[in-house]
Amino acid sequence: MSRPCHAHKKRRAYTRVEMYKRPELKTRSVPRAFVTEIRSNGTRTSSWVRVEPKPVIWTGQEGRVGEIVTAMHRGDHATRPDRQPWKPSYDYEFIAKFMPEGERAAYIAASKAWIDENPFPTPSVPVKVEYDRELVQALFAKYPGKVPPFQERIKVYRVAGHSEAYIERAIARHERLEAMADERQKVLDGLFGKWPSASKPTKTAPKVIKAVKKKIT
Repeated sequence: MSRPCHAHKKRRAYTRVEMYKRPELKTRSVPRAFVTEIRSNGTRTSSWVRVEPKPVIWTGQEGRVGEIVTAMHRGDHATRPDRQPWKPSYDYEFIAKFMPEGERAAYIAASKAWIDENPFPTPSVPVKVEYDRELVQALFAKYPGKVPPFQERIKVYRVAGHSEAYIERAIARHERLEAMADERQKVLDGLFGKWPSASKPTKTAPKVIKAVKKKIT
């Protein structure tokens, strides 16, 4: 009886391993495209985006009616949102310096024409509040580590030059905190009652070591 050669044994062992090999999940590559988009301020950005095919559903209609009917038949299929209307940036002249010479003049002209028809809103200037800071600081220094009494604070705020609107907001905030005082205290008691070691350290009794007398033999 002839014995199988070594090559035949290796081939049979390899086949046995392949029979019990676990299948691997195959991942399909998502189609992508390199798209360049022109933003409203004239700058350009490029990135890889997913290509989502739009199924064509023939409905027998043409024009805008056909587009509406096709969208209704297509359902909630993901589509790319419509582009926002173009508008120039505040710094259109600075942006134009970095554009190609052939596009620079057209971009500046289009920006000026759009601004003439739609002028930019005037930026609001923040109102600077002037009051005596040293007087308020002296009040808080009078009560180190504590909040000064509310009525005394209101008097100092008025003398220091705070507006009535600021004082009304301070009064409303104080009344809101006073109304919620019981609720906040209840929450604090529940926290420190559940974990008492957070506020009061636990005391441990000192360990006493007793002397042991050994007998001398």
